Amino acid sequence: MENWLSGLKQKISAELSTNQNAKKLAAELQKISKELKSKRTQINKYLNTEKDKTVKTAGAKYNSLLKQVHATQKLVDKEVKKAVVQIKTSAKKVEKNLGTYKKQAIVQKNKLEKKWRQATTKKTAVKAKPAATSAVKKTATKKKTAVKAKKAISK
Repeated sequence: MENWLSGLKQKISAELSTNQNAKKLAAELQKISKELKSKRTQINKYLNTEKDKTVKTAGAKYNSLLKQVHATQKLVDKEVKKAVVQIKTSAKKVEKNLGTYKKQAIVQKNKLEKKWRQATTKKTAVKAKPAATSAVKKTATKKKTAVKAKKAISK
């Protein structure tokens, strides 16, 4: 099979070498190849310049975006600082108010304890008085019965 293929290859190349159109075509292809080789440097230069332009524009866009990011970061930092300051001042106010409320609660507690003590002492004093009066009543009734008994005996 290789013989047949090599034979066919030789036959076609022999026909092409004798054919004028094939010779013209081969000459044209060689000419185009030389032109492309000479133009390659020009094409590469053009592509390199376009590439450089693209890289420069991309770099410029990157730098502008980076500036915007930095500016936005500064704004965010300022806002965070403001919020932290507000939170700290609010916390100080709350602590101050809590101290004031605690003092007021202690004063109120002391007043209530004082009133409670006074009320409990009045109750014990009130309870003690009836006990004293009942003892007096008992002795008074004993005296009366004793006097009645003496009167009854003397009659």
